[in-house]
Amino acid sequence: MSGHPLEHRIRRLLASMGDEEEADAALSQLVKLGKDALPCLIPILGQDESWESRRDSAIALGAIGDAGAIDALVCAMGDEDGDVSYHAGEALAKIGEAALSPLFAALESGKPKTRRRAAHALSGLGDARVPPKLIGMLADSNPIVRKAAAYSLGKRKEESAIFPLISTLLDTDSSVRKECCDALRAIGPRDARDLRFLQRTLNCLRQMQEKGEVQAQDLPSLEALYESWAHKLGAACKENHEGLAGIPPRTTNRPPFRRNGLHNGKRAAVLALRTRR
Repeated sequence: MSGHPLEHRIRRLLASMGDEEEADAALSQLVKLGKDALPCLIPILGQDESWESRRDSAIALGAIGDAGAIDALVCAMGDEDGDVSYHAGEALAKIGEAALSPLFAALESGKPKTRRRAAHALSGLGDARVPPKLIGMLADSNPIVRKAAAYSLGKRKEESAIFPLISTLLDTDSSVRKECCDALRAIGPRDARDLRFLQRTLNCLRQMQEKGEVQAQDLPSLEALYESWAHKLGAACKENHEGLAGIPPRTTNRPPFRRNGLHNGKRAAVLALRTRR
């Protein structure tokens, strides 16, 4: 489509997106073009020498939201420029459900950057199939992917990921441990079982520190997480207790219970039946 008037117009609009005052209007014009803009935007995304043009093309494709751009955007998640790969992932998240299967496939990519961007993009999609995929990525061979998975699970406040995230606090990479800690802080504990598991993991980390396997500066943030969870659970228990305190006690004239579980009236009735026999 090289030399076509529409291509010239699209390139002018992409150039205007670099101007803070004109960016919104230019993007609005590209969105109005809709599907007609794809034959120009997709080649720019994949081949243009300018990273700014590739980035702005990804932004425009996300705003248009047409599924015809999915394959090109998945490829662009592996772009050598971080801004381009980031906005390609964000564009796929905006396209929504139609991008799920390609994003799941991208999690199996041989490029860590592509897997990382796919994990980030999935954080914004509410499908029930997403959490198990992200939890599985906590075991990825590359730390940047594990870190992205932890970030996305925290962003989703995914309670089903609490135990896997606590387990990943034992990761050999400190940046992954930090991201898991942040994710767990965002999600919060469900009950005392989560707190006990966190405590056991913290004890393991202390032992690892004594062996020199974990740096001392890693522990304070995890200990602060434990204290925060303990406080939240304590406050919840107190609130429940105060709620129960407002319920009047059952002050009836029931006779006292004996040790065998039968109160006087009931026991008398049983004895009477036996006497009749």
